[in-house]
Amino acid sequence: MGRYSEKNWNNQNSAAEDAIGGMFTAGLLNLVPNLDLAYKCEITDSQTGLVGVTEEWQSSREIAHDVAWNDLQEKIFVSHENRKNQLQRELRESNQKSNTEEETDSSGWLIKWAFYIALFIAAGWLAFAVALPLILINSAAVSCVAGLIYKDYRKYLYSLSLIGTVFILVDYNKGWLTKTLVNNIAFFSGAIPFFLYLNIACGLIAAYFLIRDIIDEKNPPLVDEGEFSKRNLIIMGSLLAIGGTTVLLQRHFDAQRNTRVIGFTNNANNQSYSAVKWDSTKMDSTKMDSAKMTDTTSINKSNGAVKSDSSKIDNSTMSSISVDNNAASDFPGSYPQASARLLVSDDVVSLNKQDLRIMRNEIFARHGYIFKTTEMKGYFERLSWYKPIYDDVTNQLTSVEKSNVEFIKGYEK
Repeated sequence: MGRYSEKNWNNQNSAAEDAIGGMFTAGLLNLVPNLDLAYKCEITDSQTGLVGVTEEWQSSREIAHDVAWNDLQEKIFVSHENRKNQLQRELRESNQKSNTEEETDSSGWLIKWAFYIALFIAAGWLAFAVALPLILINSAAVSCVAGLIYKDYRKYLYSLSLIGTVFILVDYNKGWLTKTLVNNIAFFSGAIPFFLYLNIACGLIAAYFLIRDIIDEKNPPLVDEGEFSKRNLIIMGSLLAIGGTTVLLQRHFDAQRNTRVIGFTNNANNQSYSAVKWDSTKMDSTKMDSAKMTDTTSINKSNGAVKSDSSKIDNSTMSSISVDNNAASDFPGSYPQASARLLVSDDVVSLNKQDLRIMRNEIFARHGYIFKTTEMKGYFERLSWYKPIYDDVTNQLTSVEKSNVEFIKGYEK
């Protein structure tokens, strides 16, 4: 069977069929008309399923065949063109999809690598800026715990614990790693004192076991002697005395850094302050009597800013101020008087806005405030006495310092 199949018929066949149908309807068998011959043709393509037909009657079979054949070829051509266009469209869509996937893969690759790089940087920063300082600060505690676990190496680990205790004591007062840690993570500002005392305790424990083991090696204990033998109790008591002394001295140094000012008396219309710097470890009644101020500075408050009325300061008051200026030398910074006594206009009138700003912020810096602005942070970090510890020191300010803060603000405007 070939690819093409052809079907031909003429008008007589068609007219006869129509006439026969009409005879059954009308009952007349002799009404078949005698017509001139005309032809139609139908050619079917078995591969495509397309059919070429002769729409109108043709005068000969050959003409009808040619018309049907041309019709079929035209349909095959159109079908091929449609298929070609479809394939081209599918190819374009496939290429676009492939390009889109490549762009997506490329962007996804970049995002992935950017994420890995950011993760690596964050991990590096966390390791060197947080984890390493935290481990070194707490090296006494870490070494002590490790010595309790790994007893074969406890001699070396306990020695490291003692070194770590000395290190954190020095670092706490000098502000090396503790300052770095607080600057990087302000959350640790309140934990630094806890780390200090924890490592002191761990250092004392390590010192006890180290000394005990050394003594036991030279003079082995008796069989019936337990952990709380006489000589062990002596070691414990001595170390507790050393630890207690260390803690008391550290608290004394902390108190010196945060020296407090001053009492005040209230009147009905005015607030009058008598400013006397005191040291709780050195103050006696004689010094208190000699430090009394006979006159006080009157402070007028207007629009939230405290301004001094210098016209009411007499010679006695100025004498008291000179006493306070001598006491102010105990405070660090360029403007120690801002924490030692109430300021007067003569203290600030010659200062520009930048100097006034530094004077005001020095009050907060003396209490270990962690500055947020780059300018103030950079300025105070250059100073050896500045130790950033706290996010908020409002409750640590004395009444005189609070008044001076408002007083300086009035001149900054």
